[in-house]
Amino acid sequence: MTIVDEALLRIAALYKVEDAIRSSSPDHRRTVRQDLSRPLVDAFFGCLTAQAVEPYACLVDLFTRLADGHLDKAIDTLMPWACIPAPNYETASNPKK
Repeated sequence: MTIVDEALLRIAALYKVEDAIRSSSPDHRRTVRQDLSRPLVDAFFGCLTAQAVEPYACLVDLFTRLADGHLDKAIDTLMPWACIPAPNYETASNPKK
């Protein structure tokens, strides 16, 4: 099989997936999106909690940077581990006494 044949088979497979998505109901598409995004959201907030970072402040900073035209090459500065820990922020694993 040539490279062109392989590419055409992969493109055809992608079109089948797109057709299956288009033919499904809006409720089904919404459920699939939610099922796929939930682990990412949980991981993001879990990372913030583990670092004692206040989630609201981190998200405000993240969206502000994106709105101001953040550069693609500095993507590491947008990651949850780049947020600054908040003073006196309680975490589930280390509550204040």
